[in-house]
Amino acid sequence: MKPEPLYGKLGDEVTILSIEEVKSACEFYLRYKDKPELLFNDFPDYKEIANKEKGIKLELDGEYTYVTIEYNEWLFRLAFKDVLK
Repeated sequence: MKPEPLYGKLGDEVTILSIEEVKSACEFYLRYKDKPELLFNDFPDYKEIANKEKGIKLELDGEYTYVTIEYNEWLFRLAFKDVLK
């Protein structure tokens, strides 16, 4: 069964999103919200990306620190980047 599309308007372009794309983004965000250790363990490359983009650093053995609010904002943009473009 093909997912039913959602329609949104961005400028003069029409963006078509599937319910599955939105659901997947929500599930990703909720799984890793407030859990940078889990995200960076599951996706080690995101640790470097987060540090470069936002200066977010994971605390490991007292080596790094991070701010949860900044992490969650960055994670939201990461999770929904394809949905909100």
